[in-house]
Amino acid sequence: MRIPYIILALFLILNCSRNRDSNGGGDETLQREKSDSALVLLTEGVLHNFSSPANKDTFKIVVTGSSIREGTVHFQIVTHDNRIIYDEKFTTDWFLDYGADGDTTELQKENYITTRINNFFNEENFLQPAIKKTDRYDADYSDRKNWEDIKSDASAVGFKYLVGKEDGRRIAYSKQWQKVVLYYNCC
Repeated sequence: MRIPYIILALFLILNCSRNRDSNGGGDETLQREKSDSALVLLTEGVLHNFSSPANKDTFKIVVTGSSIREGTVHFQIVTHDNRIIYDEKFTTDWFLDYGADGDTTELQKENYITTRINNFFNEENFLQPAIKKTDRYDADYSDRKNWEDIKSDASAVGFKYLVGKEDGRRIAYSKQWQKVVLYYNCC
C-alpha cells in the first residue's frame, strides 16, 4: 500500500523539477522579468493630430536603463489604429546641449535631461502648417522632395525637436509617401 504513495510522491517531485527547468530556471526567470520592468525610468506622451486630421496619434518617449544619465530614449509615434509610423532610439545624453555645460554635476545633468524630456511634446513643438508659405527652401538643411511634398500640403502638421547641441529636426507625415519624413535638419 505504501508503494503507490511513494511512486506518486516521486512522480510529483520529478514533474515539479521538470517544470522549473522548462521555465528557464524558475525563480531566476521571475527575478529577471521583475528587474526588466523596473528599468523604465521615465515616460512622457501626448495625443496630437499628425498623420490624420481626423484622428490623433500617440507621441511617446520611454526612457530605460540604469539611470537617467546613462539611459536609452525610445521615441515613437503610433497612429490611432496602432501602426508605428516613427521609431527612433538614442541615448539620453543626446538631450544634453549648451544648457548643460561641462561645469554641471551629474545630478544637474540628470535634472536637465528630465526637464528636456518633460517638455519634449510641448504644444509649441507642433507646427501647422508644417512649412509656412513664407519659409524658404535651403539645400544645406533640407531634402527638396520632402520639403516640396510637405510644403504643398497646408494641412501637414510638423513636429520639431532638438537632440544634441545642434541637431534640430523637423518631421511631418507625408500623405504622398505614407510615412514620416525629415523635412528640415539644422542647428
